[in-house]
Amino acid sequence: MAEPGDPQHPDDHDDHVGFSSAASLQGRPREVEPAPDPEPEPAPASAAEPEAPASRTPEPEPDLFD
Repeated sequence: MAEPGDPQHPDDHDDHVGFSSAASLQGRPREVEPAPDPEPEPAPASAAEPEAPASRTPEPEPDLFD
């Protein structure tokens, strides 16, 4: 009598009873993932546009202890 796991033929699914075969452990081959696009490097601060100076005077802070 055949023991569980003794394959009858290569495609016999009953041969997986009681153990995992090498074929079932291999699984499906993975598809190759595309390489991610490289992120652009940020421009240095000196190359950025200079900030315009504030043209108006700042508002005075309110006195909280009035």
